[in-house]
Amino acid sequence: MNYTPRITLKFSCNQNWDEMTPNKEGRYCVLCKKNIIDFTHNSIPEIQSYSIGKNDICGGFSIEQLEPDLVSASKLVSPVKKF
Repeated sequence: MNYTPRITLKFSCNQNWDEMTPNKEGRYCVLCKKNIIDFTHNSIPEIQSYSIGKNDICGGFSIEQLEPDLVSASKLVSPVKKF
């Protein structure tokens, strides 16, 4: 049986990504005084590899990374247009 390590995410931050200062890793949160890693272009294995041996990493993720089944299902439904 193959074992795939899981990443546990806690969403306790209410800071706005767009209001953070951009830097080479992603953004800098003045309130937390931490770099927020931009994981939006990383694969799940890349994120897992990055997180090995690290605790309390803050990062930005895409909806496709967080809810892959939801995104796949949404592609089956044609978009609704509001007029």
